[in-house]
Amino acid sequence: MWGPGPLPRLPRATEPDHAELHCLSFLTSLYIEVSLEGMEQTFSVPDVHCGHCKSTIEGALEPLEGVKRAAVDLDVRAVTVVYEPGAVAQEELIRAIEDSGYRVVSS
Repeated sequence: MWGPGPLPRLPRATEPDHAELHCLSFLTSLYIEVSLEGMEQTFSVPDVHCGHCKSTIEGALEPLEGVKRAAVDLDVRAVTVVYEPGAVAQEELIRAIEDSGYRVVSS
């Protein structure tokens, strides 16, 4: 019988320390990553420069329902937020940052 024959066996992938599915998307300067933990999004916030800026922004984001983690990186002047997409919208995250006195910019 003619045909391709049995399917070849593929090597088994090694599993990372924590299972994570990646879906990358670049929308202007916003970086979005989807994982089992939730949606991860990075916002460019050029005005952050010190520990007070960091604690102010993280303190504004973390109480929002659906936000699992918020972290400010002073070196790259960005805020990374891990959140549940159905519980909080991107616009709410941006508003919380801007209501804290900081600009969110896109290129």
